[in-house]
Amino acid sequence: MTNAIILTHNIDFVFLQTVVMSYLRKCGDPSLTIFADADCAAASYRAQRELLDGMGTRYRVVPVRMHHDFVFHPKALMLSGPGHATLFVGSGNLTFGGWRQNGEVWTQYSTTDDGRTVFDEFRVYVEQIISRVPLADSILLELQDAYEPKTKHWPLSAPAGVPTLLGRVSGGERPLIDSIVAALGDEPADDLVVCSPYFDAEGEALAEFRMRVAHRRSLLLHPAWGSTLSQQAWTNAGDGMERRPCEIRHDHAIEGRTAFVHAKFYAAIRGDTATIVQGSANCSRAALLMNGLRGNAELMNVLRTSAEAFRRDWLATLPEASDPKPLSEAAEQIDQALTPPDLQILRAQAEGGVILVAFRPTSVTITRSLIDGNQVAFTKPAVGLVRISYVGAVSELRLEGQVDGMIVSSPLHWVDQEDHLRSTARRRRFEDAIPRALGGERINADQWLDLLQALGEHFKYTPVRGAGGPRPSQAPTEAETGTRRYEDLFATDYSAANLLSYWKPEPSNTGSHDSLRKLLLRWLGNGPTAATLETAPSQGEGDPREDLPATSLLPPQRSPEADALARSQKKLAQLLQEIEKTITSGDYIESRTPDFLRLDLMLTSAILQFGFTKDWLRHEDFFAFTHRVWTQFFLSGTKDSGKGDLEWRRDEAQDPAAFSKALSSPQLSAALVAWSFIGVNAPPSLERARFLLARAVSIARMHELWIGGAPDEILRELQEVLRASMRDLDAEYVITTWRNAIIQSMVVRALGEGLKAAGLEQLRSAIHAPAVAVGDLLWQGRAGYCLVLEAGLRGSEITIRTLKLQLGGTGEFQGNKTLPVRAVLASAVLPHWANGVNTTAMAAFLDELGANASASHPPND
Repeated sequence: MTNAIILTHNIDFVFLQTVVMSYLRKCGDPSLTIFADADCAAASYRAQRELLDGMGTRYRVVPVRMHHDFVFHPKALMLSGPGHATLFVGSGNLTFGGWRQNGEVWTQYSTTDDGRTVFDEFRVYVEQIISRVPLADSILLELQDAYEPKTKHWPLSAPAGVPTLLGRVSGGERPLIDSIVAALGDEPADDLVVCSPYFDAEGEALAEFRMRVAHRRSLLLHPAWGSTLSQQAWTNAGDGMERRPCEIRHDHAIEGRTAFVHAKFYAAIRGDTATIVQGSANCSRAALLMNGLRGNAELMNVLRTSAEAFRRDWLATLPEASDPKPLSEAAEQIDQALTPPDLQILRAQAEGGVILVAFRPTSVTITRSLIDGNQVAFTKPAVGLVRISYVGAVSELRLEGQVDGMIVSSPLHWVDQEDHLRSTARRRRFEDAIPRALGGERINADQWLDLLQALGEHFKYTPVRGAGGPRPSQAPTEAETGTRRYEDLFATDYSAANLLSYWKPEPSNTGSHDSLRKLLLRWLGNGPTAATLETAPSQGEGDPREDLPATSLLPPQRSPEADALARSQKKLAQLLQEIEKTITSGDYIESRTPDFLRLDLMLTSAILQFGFTKDWLRHEDFFAFTHRVWTQFFLSGTKDSGKGDLEWRRDEAQDPAAFSKALSSPQLSAALVAWSFIGVNAPPSLERARFLLARAVSIARMHELWIGGAPDEILRELQEVLRASMRDLDAEYVITTWRNAIIQSMVVRALGEGLKAAGLEQLRSAIHAPAVAVGDLLWQGRAGYCLVLEAGLRGSEITIRTLKLQLGGTGEFQGNKTLPVRAVLASAVLPHWANGVNTTAMAAFLDELGANASASHPPND
């Protein structure tokens, strides 16, 4: 299952975390959203807050407040998965009593057996609930994800008919009793049955129900103890009704103890048929008789069965108690809401370094906001709303203010951390796989492959909401990556001296894979930031920090564990093929949100690097996989062969600048740079030449991904990524390699602009190059950049075989139709290339490509 939605009046967080979460993990570890009565949730939070783990990060609790201090009272559970969904509607709260101990009644529906009509009714009901909740966009996305047709392949809805669910959320609807009476039918009933633990003080709802449904006989079931039925209410209900105080004794019950009967249902028997309406509604005024904005929120469902089955499965399970408590004479008020505080937090959510807090009453003037006991600055962007800029972990908050000259303070309230809550079930399984694979003293190839397989499964499911994990501490602004040319940014911020000043001395790597575990969990939002890791004192893991001589970033020595991979090469090939197929599919590219895409690239980079340095991923496999993925993402995508899919997504976005900002981060920049270092360190080859060219073009086209933040942030993160891949770090080597990549991208970008402006035919006629050599770089217009595979003359009868970059694979061009880049530069047909830096850098890059391409045979495509 991928999504779980629970409706409840009361909530026991300890029961939720110790029992319910355990069951949910066994059925796929779905995302969990709980709608609960606002006052009950707040009271439980105050009582149990010291024991909570995962509230606001692993699961979401949405407090729902009703008008006029009535209560939110429905009880339901929906589990949603790709192939089917299950819905339970009943009477039990999310407590030990409601789900384990009490006498409750539940009805189960499944899309497999019952179709999806009732599930569509439930969606409409939950949408009505969400309409009462402030700051509800992320909650609505969670509901949409539970029903998303691209990932939920359920049966189609049946034509609309008699509704199965009877719900009321107090938004101007008619009283719930109208719907119940209509569902039970107009014909006189042989028997009318009511089961309820709680009643209004005067018995008004019970009397009204008996009057509205014609019947010959009637029976009232109520718990033998704990009921609020008074003698006065029973008398007011009218004569002729049988009363049965009942009890339930579970098989596992302690001797002398019985279960509290908390079930609520209303039934009419006519001949051989019984119609039952069961669910959350007590027989009270607040539940049944209120209309308009007044009244409780309730949820019921309609069942039809045989009279025999009803008597056997329902009535017979509620035997009369042997020693019931006598009815009290005094009437007791029920469904009484808790007295609210003078200042209440309705909802608080944190996302991208911003905390939004909705509060009531809006007449309060907020004077202070406190996060985990510390006062923080805030603004008031709208009535009833507070905005706090805050980066870091958040547990709970409190607001203080003034109203009518009186100082008021809200109770402590939890904060929904949206970046964590967006995590999917498959991503949580990937998170669980990390400590399994990387938690021991050693890691072998099979464990790495298991981690890679879990990553591939994570890629296969895309919810309508975002990915989760922490947002970068400093996302790039439009001024940094948009209006400001990255050549200017690079010249001022990325000088070698400036970058060296940011370098933090690192200990020599001890060979532990613990750094990778910490890195992955941190990226997934389950660990400290890179800045925290940088300054945190040693906790006894690994060797102490020492001043050791720096070593260069060299290809790792062959591992003795390489032999183990021979048994797993087939599995590795299958996994890489499956991952490639998933992340290069049209559905993935179109539906994956920017934060998902960002995290996917980061995780892929780190895991590939680790496997490569352990010698489990061969050069040829790395180059083949990287080229196909990078081609799709950066060079030639499924939607437009002239641009990568990420560039296409950005250009097609309603707000391209916002898309780029959401996709960019220092963490992603570091991951991409580190990914490129693998190919840089490979031996000279044609594959390496193509890789270097692909890297330059990728940076040129989407430089905001490679320079996605302040240089000190990227460099600090890059050190962590390289350390996690178990490579020794040499500051000058890393910085020089990084700068060279950006310089090459700048000259490729400038060259591309000049070539397109001049035009292919004009350039062909302007150059003088009798032949091309192996490794020469060609520009072939719409076909993009190509590398020459076989030397040849540029004659009309000669065919030049090439390795294409933009479209992938090999291609052949007529000799006189080729355009060697080196000849274009030598012809001075592009005046702006008189700049010495461009000329020198491009010449060096062409030499490097040629040397690599001529060092090996063409790859197999």
